[in-house]
Amino acid sequence: MSYKLIALDLDYTLFRTDLTIAESTRRAITDAQDKGVLVVLATGRMLGGVKPVYDSLALCSPVICGGGSIIYNNKFNRLELFSLDPLDAHGIVNLAAAYDIPVHVYVDGKVLYRAETPITDEYLSTFHLIGQITPDLCAMTDIKTPKALILKDVESIDKIAPIAREKFPHLNIVRSKPHYLEFTRKDVTKATALEYIGKLYGIDKSEMIAVGDNEIDESMISYAGLGCAVGNAIESTKSVADYISADCDHDGVGEIIHKFILGD
Repeated sequence: MSYKLIALDLDYTLFRTDLTIAESTRRAITDAQDKGVLVVLATGRMLGGVKPVYDSLALCSPVICGGGSIIYNNKFNRLELFSLDPLDAHGIVNLAAAYDIPVHVYVDGKVLYRAETPITDEYLSTFHLIGQITPDLCAMTDIKTPKALILKDVESIDKIAPIAREKFPHLNIVRSKPHYLEFTRKDVTKATALEYIGKLYGIDKSEMIAVGDNEIDESMISYAGLGCAVGNAIESTKSVADYISADCDHDGVGEIIHKFILGD
């Protein structure tokens, strides 16, 4: 099979655990691009946390952000935006408040949150985003956001995840990290974004590779002709993959590119 597109999750997939990219991985990505393959970053991150990576890799392909809720072209012009219903956004914010768990929504290029917390400060710093403390967030009923993110310690997310899924069965609710719970529309996933890009470029799903490590990646791993999990992926993600590579600290992405694209 000659693959024409590879979609890469970022955190703990393309990135090593120290949030860097191995030089061998960078070279493999460059070689794949030189061969005419689209290298698509597909992440739960918003654009501020993606653009520096995109630029450092000298990519020239579309970008999937917000778990599939926003799609950009190679000039960072927005192609599609799929927002949560404001009533759902309001409900998610209030559910998080009831359990004293931080929640983020994304409005006009800013991250809105109820109060300053260490985990929010770390999030904004890591992903290069602008935050805005919004004390009356729970009272807002007109929030237009592509996704909502609940984040705290793993134990808190373990507790609230089943409650959220019962309360919002019509939404797509998945973890992007063990302590991040993401909410998008049911019809919005990394897979639906890949389908959109495939139609745009005339690439069939059988000609795609998708690589990830967590729940948020499982839709695209299942959708692509070749679904791959890195060795550090959670078990449910490995179970839907066709191929399991080395982990993110041992050039799992590079291994996949060399094996299935470069033919080494």
